[in-house]
Amino acid sequence: MGKTKGMTVQLPPQLWLSCRAIANETRLRLIGLIFQEQKLSVKELATITGITEQNASNQLRTLRIQGLITPYRKKQQVFYKAIANSEVKYAEEILRVLQNYHGRNTPSHAIIREATGLTHPRRIEIIKEIGNTPMTQGELIEITGMTTSAMARHIVKLQARGFINRSEKKYSLGAPKECLSRLLINLVRV
Repeated sequence: MGKTKGMTVQLPPQLWLSCRAIANETRLRLIGLIFQEQKLSVKELATITGITEQNASNQLRTLRIQGLITPYRKKQQVFYKAIANSEVKYAEEILRVLQNYHGRNTPSHAIIREATGLTHPRRIEIIKEIGNTPMTQGELIEITGMTTSAMARHIVKLQARGFINRSEKKYSLGAPKECLSRLLINLVRV
């Protein structure tokens, strides 16, 4: 967590983990199949995707933990539906964007590129610190306590994905065109 004039900046809980969960080809394929078929079992998902049931189960667990799918039992089988867990912060908004992308046949590599912008808590911290006030790299380093090399790596990734822009040696929040990126910036700023 960063410090601003003696105050600790609160990071959105679990947002970077949600981004990590959806920044995965297999998990995006599984959730896409669930969107398409409404409900599927682990066995059905494993068969369709050509992965083992154990792998499918592990990937589904990650999506479930992040609140993006909901399991339910029918006799001996567990089925999954694309219903957000209301107790998981941001799950509903992220699931809505993923459903929109699925409906538009957005390639998974495009979704992964957006999601990987915030798959690290330090990148979220940078976005949070910049807020509405453009800052230099030095100011960001001082506030966050990151090393110069770590800051540079995170800035490169954030800039490449449109989360931040640089003008006159100061970084400010970007205005990405993609739905998921816009949502993520808004979730960080809340």
